[in-house]
Amino acid sequence: MKTAGINEIRSIVAEALPNAAAVQKLTDAIVRATELAEDEMRPVGRDYLDARLTDMLKELAVLRSELTDKVRCQQLWAIATFTLLLASVLLQHFWK
Repeated sequence: MKTAGINEIRSIVAEALPNAAAVQKLTDAIVRATELAEDEMRPVGRDYLDARLTDMLKELAVLRSELTDKVRCQQLWAIATFTLLLASVLLQHFWK
């Protein structure tokens, strides 16, 4: 926790408690609790980011397969079109 934040906590607690020892004790407890919470949040945040990354990778895999299917469909369409054009040219050539 930053020093400015600690000093702000001390001033707020000092206004509420007249005893300097009580202020110091309570402030230290708050700072320790905050630092523990920050330490515990790091793995939680990392787990969240890992889960999001896994979800995004799954979505990318689905999109990749859809894109591959569309490309295959377009390739088949192009081959069929080319085959029909070739057949029509050959028929016109030999039909005369």
